[in-house]
Amino acid sequence: MPRPPSSRHSKRLPAGARFNESRLERRDQEAKRARHLWRVGQTRRRLIAVFVVTALAFGGVLVRVGLLQIAEAKDYQAYGDRQRVRSEVIAAPRGRVLDRDGIDLAMSVASSTVFANPMAVVNPRSTAQALAELLGLDDQREKALETAFTAQDSEFVYVARQVEAAMATTITNLHLPGVGVLEEPRRYLPNGDVARGIIGRTDIDGVGTGGVELQYDSVLTGTPGQLRREFGSKGRSMPSGDKALLDAIPGNDVRLTIDMTLQYRVEQFLVAAVAELMARGGSAIVMDSRTGELLVMASVRRDAESGLTSVASGNYAAVDAYEPGSVMKVITVAGALDQGAVTPEQTFIVPSEKKFYDLVLHDAEPHPPTPYTVHQILSKSSNIGTIFVSQTMGVENQENYMRAFGIGEASALDFPGESRGILKPHEEWYGTENVTMAYGQGVSSTAVQLVSAVNVLANGGVYVAPKLVKSVIAADGTDQSTMPSATRVVVKPEVAEQMNVMMRDVVCTGTARGRVDVPGYTVAGKTGTGYKGQANGTYFDQDGNRAYYASFVGFLPAEAPRLTILVSIDEPPPGARYFGSTTAAPVFAQIASAAIVELGIQPPTANGGCPARKSSK
Repeated sequence: MPRPPSSRHSKRLPAGARFNESRLERRDQEAKRARHLWRVGQTRRRLIAVFVVTALAFGGVLVRVGLLQIAEAKDYQAYGDRQRVRSEVIAAPRGRVLDRDGIDLAMSVASSTVFANPMAVVNPRSTAQALAELLGLDDQREKALETAFTAQDSEFVYVARQVEAAMATTITNLHLPGVGVLEEPRRYLPNGDVARGIIGRTDIDGVGTGGVELQYDSVLTGTPGQLRREFGSKGRSMPSGDKALLDAIPGNDVRLTIDMTLQYRVEQFLVAAVAELMARGGSAIVMDSRTGELLVMASVRRDAESGLTSVASGNYAAVDAYEPGSVMKVITVAGALDQGAVTPEQTFIVPSEKKFYDLVLHDAEPHPPTPYTVHQILSKSSNIGTIFVSQTMGVENQENYMRAFGIGEASALDFPGESRGILKPHEEWYGTENVTMAYGQGVSSTAVQLVSAVNVLANGGVYVAPKLVKSVIAADGTDQSTMPSATRVVVKPEVAEQMNVMMRDVVCTGTARGRVDVPGYTVAGKTGTGYKGQANGTYFDQDGNRAYYASFVGFLPAEAPRLTILVSIDEPPPGARYFGSTTAAPVFAQIASAAIVELGIQPPTANGGCPARKSSK
């Protein structure tokens, strides 16, 4: 049996086979080395790639940081500020309205306003409910707040403005997220209703909407400041973060010519008279005869439903125009005297009625044809006699003198809503208007116009424009007086003196006899009773009744006039008491007596008053 080959013999290979084996081994070794080298190279390339990517990323970060710190820094800072910082306007205190002696008539006082930042409100519904309950807001307002808090599309919403300080404190103590309280001024009248028709009013933002507040709004309005306010994460204000960026500058004060004490007393006289008469209302003006300064300009109204009479919110003495009636006769007579067309003692035969054009006109009281002097025509207030006087100078001169006395043109007050009255050119006067203008029918004027017109005769024939503002006081205390009233000569001094004497007789022996009693002082004046036009274009309402405007205007002391005073009663009741002599003249006497005491006016002579009455005592 053959033997298996031994191991020694099994390892022995042919030479060719051994060569191939060696080549294969070398190939395997080279492959291993190549694989090793490849792995080493890949790692290096990966490291290089990682390094490059990291360097690029780091470079990008550096570039972004640079942009954030330099190019976009302001934008991101502003964004951050919008989230936690808000610049708020600091309301500037509005200037005060003062009387002639510096007494406050209107001023600004601090008040609290509740606001919210909807973007910081955590629970819109509960926050709106809590605020509504505390502030007494209705359901509609509560729902509006909840909607605003939910929408969060704004950073500021008013909740309630100008609330009581105690309520503001209560809301602050609740610490409602996003809800805060700020201070803002509100307008306050420290003397109640005194002169409120002149002062006017402002809206809730402190902008003038009527009266002096509107007329001098730009003067009274200050320059707002700015406050930087910082808020925390819950929308609460951080007092330590508040910083004033710009201080508010208060507005200027406006000092009026009004005497507050006398204004108050006159308003009370008017309220009592209108209430007693059950009239619609009344107005009164007290003017300094020499300077035109208005010491009093009062208006009252009676509420038709309640019957209560109170100081009016409007300045009807400037904005209402009415037919002046017989007060216009002083202009007609003064004009004819100034023209030289008549003299005080010239006589006319005056009937109590006469037909002019297509209408029969009447005197107030019937009488046979009687010789009246011009002096008597005025003192007895004859309509027919006044027409005769007017005809001596013609309608053109009649119009010219009415305008020269200030009728038909707005006064220099330039008060908001002031009426210019109605005075048509004489070429447009139709029919009886050519004669009724002479005694104040067919023409209308304001109380300011009428008192200024009669003041011409108190001031020696010189018109002096009415004046309401005495000075403007700047925030630094500088007191800048306004310009003196403009003046113009209307009639000659001797004519003014003649009228002065004749108007004294109106009080002593004429239509106002016994109605204007100011002991120790001589008063010159004129009564007037005008018809009020109705909506139907006539002087009669739908029931055939007339409405009246009764006035008395005069000046004192007549020997050296200091004050010119007008009183008008709007729609006194029908009957004996609708005349100016019975309704307005007694109030004039009250006002004159009070003004003499308040202003310390001494009688220029020791024997003032009416001679007839003095001799009978």
